[in-house]
Formats: sequence, structure tokens, C-alpha cells
Amino acid sequence: MKNIARYAWLLLFFVGMSLAFYAYDNLIVIPALDPADPDRGWAWLTSDPDVIE
Repeated sequence: MKNIARYAWLLLFFVGMSLAFYAYDNLIVIPALDPADPDRGWAWLTSDPDVIE
């Protein structure tokens, strides 16, 4: 029974670390990028036909 609890804590730790990474990525990394970058920037929010194509 102790092994199951240990694995549950490890799983919870890894899930928490992945959530922290994605929160950091969305709050810090992405806004700091070039807004015109179509892959990771905010260009997908535009309605400009040149950026869409």
C-alpha cells in the first residue's frame, strides 16, 4: 500500500510541474515573443488578410 501512495505522490508532482510549466509558458514566454510571429506570437488574433495567408 505504501508503494501505491508513493507513486500517487510522484504522479501528482509531475502533473503539478507540467501545469506550472505551461502556466509559465503562457504567462511569461508567449507574451514576450514577437507579436508578429505567426507560430508563437499573437498574430493569430488578427484579421489582417496578409497575416492570415
